[in-house]
Amino acid sequence: MRELKLATSHIVVLVMILARLASADAEEPDRGSMTVFDSCAAENHPARLTHHASAGQPDHCESAADFPPGWSLLTNWGTKPQWLTPTSFVFVSNLVGDVFRMDIESGEIDRLTGHFSHAGFTRVHVLSNGDLLLLGPSHGSPPPRNPLVPHDAGMFNGDLFVLRRPFAGEPLPLHRNAWEGIAVSRETMQIAWSTTNVPFYVPNPDGSIALLATGLRYLCQPTSIRTGRIVYDAEGVPRLEEEREVISKWNVGAVFLEPQDFVGRSDESLLVSAYGIVDGFSDRILVDMTDGSSDKMAHPRGGGYDEWEGVHPSGDSAFVEVSDSAIGEPGASWFLYLYDLATGACRIVTEPSAVSPHEPVFSPGGRWALTATAARGGWPGYSAGILLIDLEAHAKSDPESRSQTTR
Repeated sequence: MRELKLATSHIVVLVMILARLASADAEEPDRGSMTVFDSCAAENHPARLTHHASAGQPDHCESAADFPPGWSLLTNWGTKPQWLTPTSFVFVSNLVGDVFRMDIESGEIDRLTGHFSHAGFTRVHVLSNGDLLLLGPSHGSPPPRNPLVPHDAGMFNGDLFVLRRPFAGEPLPLHRNAWEGIAVSRETMQIAWSTTNVPFYVPNPDGSIALLATGLRYLCQPTSIRTGRIVYDAEGVPRLEEEREVISKWNVGAVFLEPQDFVGRSDESLLVSAYGIVDGFSDRILVDMTDGSSDKMAHPRGGGYDEWEGVHPSGDSAFVEVSDSAIGEPGASWFLYLYDLATGACRIVTEPSAVSPHEPVFSPGGRWALTATAARGGWPGYSAGILLIDLEAHAKSDPESRSQTTR
């Protein structure tokens, strides 16, 4: 009888495992089964705005018929996309704006931050438990509803918040200031953020750069990367524990630091971009999370601007955003490279175009990438739409992608 019970329990466990695998197969779009909503063919749909000309922004729907194989425009507004599920994503409407969610197959869009007052958000990331990590100013005027006019008020005065599922409540503060990019672990509730809280440059009254004041800011303004683990109390209120400094400018030079992504099953490494008085205005750094040591990566094109972007789910490669411009200014033309973290080999994924995909993030299975698209005005990172790239289809259309080794 005991053997029968054990056999029965083993069968139950096996059935549960098979059901879980079947469910994952049904949900995961990386099998090529995802039907992509055609926003450019939709009329009077929130994914497609029609006042680009009056706003002075490019409408990428006008060139969508000429996109390379595997490219699909999901919206013609918005920026900073992040995968929420294998068939949906979240994004920000502006440099400082509202947070939206979109279903890739149905095209349904809803505003997740429309039920409470706020001054806008610069970033949204998905935590490993499905909650959202938000970054934005705690005080200020509401962001404009028009996403086609760049809005950056409060961009350097961000605070971290958690918006708990199902996103019906108000965001809960973590009581930490941060700036720009945030790294979020896929496996744990660990996050990394930058303590930078000032713009990179000091402007003159005429809008030009005050070189001396800007140089002093790079030399003297503190900046560091910190990590911590989000935990919840019995009432579901989040807080940070195990907080520590991983790297600071005093370890690197006269720079500002931004984390991008963790690497490894146990978050063994952290991708960090350094901006400042370095080669081409930016360097890519790989930080060892165990001892804080760091390695500088070679530039894929020998010079210009390069920045880490999304890491492949396997942890073996990462996107690199590259511009031949020394400072990657607004309107720059972007290359996307895929960098092998083990060998240093890299290959071009996309070359500069009118759409100019940038800020790519891999889907949960690695087949798809969400990217921002080219826009006019605003800080680097402002975008006029969200692009979906089927990386398999794109690679088949360009089988002779150039490869090179950079370290």
